[in-house]
Amino acid sequence: MSNPKATWCISLDTECPECGEAIDLFEQDWVNAALSDRTFDVCERDTRWTTDVNVTCPKCSVDFKVDFEY
Repeated sequence: MSNPKATWCISLDTECPECGEAIDLFEQDWVNAALSDRTFDVCERDTRWTTDVNVTCPKCSVDFKVDFEY
């Protein structure tokens, strides 16, 4: 009998400073594309690719910057 599987569940969460909307950046196409292209890696932080990252709130359309952390 084989062992049960354990599945990783990773999110990249932020909150819109304007409307308070909770945002999982992994739901944004550009984040998935950057991960696929190896622009940055999961859990990467404090690099030029993960600091001052432009985000647009899907609810209120305000633009703001985030720094990735874990």
